[in-house]
Amino acid sequence: MATAWFVTHPEVAIDPAVPVPDWSLSAEGHRRAALLAARPWTRGLAAVFSSAERKARETAAPLGHPVRVRPALGENDRSATGYLPKAEFEAIADRFFAEPGVSIRGWERAADAQARIVAAVAAALAEAPPGDVAIIAHGGVGALLRCHLAGLAITRAEDQPAGGGGHVFGFDRAGGGRLTPGGGSKNEWAPLRNLTPLRRRCHAAVTRRAHLFPARPVGPAQEDLPMKTFRMALLGTALLAAAPALAQPAAPPAPPPGGPAAGPRAERGPGAMFNQVDANKDGKVTWDEAWAFIQQRFAAADPDKDGSLTQKEMEAARLRPGPARPDGGQMGPRHGQMVGMMFRGLDANRDGVVTLEEIRPMAEARFRAFDVNGDGAVTRDELPTPPPRHQHRHPAGPAPT
Repeated sequence: MATAWFVTHPEVAIDPAVPVPDWSLSAEGHRRAALLAARPWTRGLAAVFSSAERKARETAAPLGHPVRVRPALGENDRSATGYLPKAEFEAIADRFFAEPGVSIRGWERAADAQARIVAAVAAALAEAPPGDVAIIAHGGVGALLRCHLAGLAITRAEDQPAGGGGHVFGFDRAGGGRLTPGGGSKNEWAPLRNLTPLRRRCHAAVTRRAHLFPARPVGPAQEDLPMKTFRMALLGTALLAAAPALAQPAAPPAPPPGGPAAGPRAERGPGAMFNQVDANKDGKVTWDEAWAFIQQRFAAADPDKDGSLTQKEMEAARLRPGPARPDGGQMGPRHGQMVGMMFRGLDANRDGVVTLEEIRPMAEARFRAFDVNGDGAVTRDELPTPPPRHQHRHPAGPAPT
């Protein structure tokens, strides 16, 4: 049965000078969003919805689907007070839930917010194609939704557990999505902090909430998928973005006829990408360097210089110079499908072209996810280790004499 997964954003960078809806994820928040995107259940999603708030959109970006932004999924309107110190905020939030028919200090009433949220979720599920769906929003939104799904009066008891870090729960899309609180099923909140990175080709059990991430054999093809994507991307800065299509390192020169290539083998994978993006060669890549490189590759792939890429232009950018191939240099079906998937993931407004404005949010989210220590730069030791390349088998020649 298809599941709707409700996810709350992880940690944010609190800035009292910035409107709350414009707060972004912190470095730790980006790391947890990336871990969420690595889980097997997220790969089969039919659709991803998000509130319009930046922190929710940044949580949704690494999931690799076009994000369907729905402002009605936003938190209750708290613009009357703006940012509040934690103790003061918690006291007002308690009253918000306890007095749902009253506007507390000008905040949107809980009863009104719940009606808005329930309608937005119902509309999203009606719009989405068959299959699992992810809805990325906020803790208060989830609490009000859970009260409705469980048939309860509005109460803060259904809020996500304290401690931050983001949480997730699921409910069946069919049958009205009723919850059974305390039933020990996928209906219960599960913290994102329990998600741990998948290790390549590691078939040992991974710590998880058994009901939320059911244990099952994980094959090499599944484990390799994030790394395969990474090898093709610009340090992973643009998951499904122009990175695979635009940031491929130039192919090494063809070996001379009849013999191996002279000199040492050219570096490949993330290391080669790192060398190209590190413009000042200081051993680290800043966001400015990464974004300048993406812009450069985007411009090179935009032959008519109209500031947008069609899918055919993106496919053409994938045909890198290099040795002649038996297929005459044409993209094979598998590569064509990959570029098509990337293109659809980037074309957020579904207008048939991809712009730098559509690429940037995904690029920023992925860059921060790889910036492990949150210092604003990616170094070589923060790069994942690429898997060994498979060697071609050649018929054995005569034994040496």
